[in-house]
Amino acid sequence: MILSKPEILKKIKEGKIDIKPFKKENIQACSIDLRIGGYFKKPLKKKGIVKLDSDYNKFYEEIVKIDRFVLKPGERVLAITLERIRLDSSICGFLEGKSSIARNGLMIDLNSNLVQPGVFNNQVLELINFSNNDYVLEKGKEVCQIFFEELKGRQNYNGKFKLQQKP
Repeated sequence: MILSKPEILKKIKEGKIDIKPFKKENIQACSIDLRIGGYFKKPLKKKGIVKLDSDYNKFYEEIVKIDRFVLKPGERVLAITLERIRLDSSICGFLEGKSSIARNGLMIDLNSNLVQPGVFNNQVLELINFSNNDYVLEKGKEVCQIFFEELKGRQNYNGKFKLQQKP
């Protein structure tokens, strides 16, 4: 069951959802808006062969601690949320784009939209500029949203991205 705003606030108060930094005004009817952070990874222009088990880091250049990134038409970049999210073992989350962002041509690839129970990390976003214009990504601006569901049973994610802080 998807949590509504009162249930989200209850879970935050109980410590089952923890978001830092947290802005109460970012809570919507059944989601919380998340903001873009200051870490990016831009694809390298080299050619190579990518396999399903390839280390994606070999194909990206890291750009860190910047407040503004210009994404050219057709380009993509990995970004990270400003917010660090910790979820109890009884809750998972799902990332979604925002229609106001999509209408301007910025797509958030949500192949990895599941936020596992038991994580304590920043969320990586795959951003693609489908517009014909440069798209300015500014640290602190709302870029996506997360909604939460309670699990039937408890479980903790222990994968390699559990404590991720950079894309």
